[in-house]
Amino acid sequence: MVHFTVGPGRQDATCFGNGMSLPLINIGSTAAGSEESFSSGDERTPLLMGVDGKIDAGYHVTADDKFAMIVDLMNINMDDRTVYLTVIFDYVPSQPEGWDNVKPVWFDVDQCGTSEVEAPRQDGHFVVTSQPWKPNFEVDVLGVGGHLHDGGDKLEILTDDATTCNSQATLGGDPAFISPEMNMAEPMPPNAMKFAKSHISKMSVCYGGDGGGNTTFNKLAVKKLSSSQSWTVKGHYDYSKYPGDLELDGKQASIMAIAIMYVRVPREGIKLSAASSASAAPATAAANGKGGNFITQLPGGIMGGAGGE
Repeated sequence: MVHFTVGPGRQDATCFGNGMSLPLINIGSTAAGSEESFSSGDERTPLLMGVDGKIDAGYHVTADDKFAMIVDLMNINMDDRTVYLTVIFDYVPSQPEGWDNVKPVWFDVDQCGTSEVEAPRQDGHFVVTSQPWKPNFEVDVLGVGGHLHDGGDKLEILTDDATTCNSQATLGGDPAFISPEMNMAEPMPPNAMKFAKSHISKMSVCYGGDGGGNTTFNKLAVKKLSSSQSWTVKGHYDYSKYPGDLELDGKQASIMAIAIMYVRVPREGIKLSAASSASAAPATAAANGKGGNFITQLPGGIMGGAGGE
């Protein structure tokens, strides 16, 4: 699931100025009028803006904003199921005095594309790398987390080729993330894939603060965006350790390597120039309106959701 905010002044940090963003076209918008504000796969990573012990920043939703979603659901059972997607928001009315705003930054090995790329190998270990992104604004980084498909080991976020965060995948660990045994006597549904036995149940995240004493979060190595930096993501896959999902022809299914980062911006937001969208290509902040609410956490679910890819 990808969650978008569409409205006046919304600008996608990494695709603005690129001329095209396929996910935003899919919701009838552009990088000059919307942004990916939240995302989730099976890992259901919560977004906690106050993890450093302070809650003095949040994502300001104005009276003119609208929400949109792209949802991709996967059923590993042999029968049809009715499912519900639930996203839980913690919010405060209006924008409290002294609070800063928050802006999302979306990293993708298929930046501004469909987010899916072909696996370059059918077995063993390999790495897919995004094109670099150079910001043209300087702000504090609050946190970042990653998303991979089955077969993924870790998502590396790099600043100037040095690791800023390792978002480590955990497979299985809960019956909900273990595929049921197939009854081979039953006919397979048409277009059925062969799914991996264990699925990603968690992706670790990194935060810029001290964690408020919480040791379950990793600390960011780089805590500020700078126009002199170059940011990339690397998706590490290892089919010898973690089997991937297979298509009908037996080949590995397409994969993803995504990260979403949240940065603290001034209360009034920021306005981007086209230069900030540098090199948005496939792999080898917003003005405040009157009214609205201030989102501080998404505890239910890159950050929450239910049963998505």
